[in-house]
Amino acid sequence: MKAFRLFWNEDGDVSNPMPQASLELTPTAAPFKSRWAICLGPAARACLCSLFGHGALLVVLAMSFAAVTGGSSNGVSLVAGVSDSAEMDDFAELELQTEELPPTPACLAAGTFDAESMTVTVADFGQPVKGVAEGAPLTSGDLLDSLPADLAAGAESAKRLKKSANFYGIEANGNDFVFVVDLSGSMHGSRFRRARGEVSRSIQSLEAPQRYFVIFFSDQEWPMPARDLLEATEQNLNSTRHWLKKAQCQGGTNPLPALLHALDLRPDAIFLLSDGRFDPEAALQIQQAQLSPPIPIHTIGFASRAGEPMLRAISDACGGTYRFVR
Repeated sequence: MKAFRLFWNEDGDVSNPMPQASLELTPTAAPFKSRWAICLGPAARACLCSLFGHGALLVVLAMSFAAVTGGSSNGVSLVAGVSDSAEMDDFAELELQTEELPPTPACLAAGTFDAESMTVTVADFGQPVKGVAEGAPLTSGDLLDSLPADLAAGAESAKRLKKSANFYGIEANGNDFVFVVDLSGSMHGSRFRRARGEVSRSIQSLEAPQRYFVIFFSDQEWPMPARDLLEATEQNLNSTRHWLKKAQCQGGTNPLPALLHALDLRPDAIFLLSDGRFDPEAALQIQQAQLSPPIPIHTIGFASRAGEPMLRAISDACGGTYRFVR
């Protein structure tokens, strides 16, 4: 084996014969080192470590799988212990991805959604879905435009359902009411003033869109100057109070024409006030004239019990309430 010796100085000048350091190379050493140099680099070492680590992981997973399939409780604990730390990052990533998904529109439960054209096609369930045409684009503007009207309709409906009227302590639910009040000669003086004041108070407590109508009676009916129920607005209430002041007591007692007129108006309830006696057949005729479902007629015996049997018979036949007021 031949050896070669090369001398150089610290400045890298090979012409200088004075040796400062020396390196002895052999013909067989150079090929050996050049052949394995690539295996000793950083990248190669990293690959070897990675292969070794993955191989070890595969062995552990295979052992864990065998333990699970064999029904060993220790194997299950091992899988849990190994996978808890290894898969926590995966679970966190999955949770983040789930939060990023856009919410599904509620309208898709009844149709299909085309993401490209941003349209909703409504499924056919026998009846069209209100406010959404088949194949029509669904926009936020359409929903916002209809929202005020829908809210107003819902508030109006709720408002009407909660309304009632009170006449001499008798409470009646509804929105439309008719007051039938005795105007015969026996009501003259303080009786009529008291009854008229209670009518004024009752209609004043109403609120639009509630409606009302007042009919006086003696031998015949004396309705207020209107063709139908009036809405309880400030203007209508003022006009009615002015008309009430002009009423004068006279004649006998016959509530039947006034009650038939009241039934024709189809209110939610009727209030009947009288201090006198009248034909007992009126109760039977009123019952026969009732609609289906019947309109409740609440009766008040006022200052005298002379007409109490007839008033009770009317309220009992029509699903109303009777009360005596001194």
